[in-house]
Amino acid sequence: MLDALKAWRMAKGTPHPIEAKALPMPEGCAEIMRHFNVISRGRPLSAGGWMPIPISEIEAWARLRGITFKTWQLDALLRLDHVWLSIMAQKGHPFEDDK
Repeated sequence: MLDALKAWRMAKGTPHPIEAKALPMPEGCAEIMRHFNVISRGRPLSAGGWMPIPISEIEAWARLRGITFKTWQLDALLRLDHVWLSIMAQKGHPFEDDK
């Protein structure tokens, strides 16, 4: 998601409208957002649409990188995944231009 926001800013020369609504990010959350951005690239897609990131995918990704998530970090990743799926279900891709 951070990559998409950065790409939007570079292409449009202005922050995405969703950034204006965002609260300041608490300490430690930027790292979780970076991890989520990478892990979510392994998200499965079915005929019905995007699927949740399997916990096994998160575990394998972390293990291969020598990362041990704290409980709150794992909870945050799972919550981000839930929010991402909700946005996709309601509005489509959050970084596409309104036409």
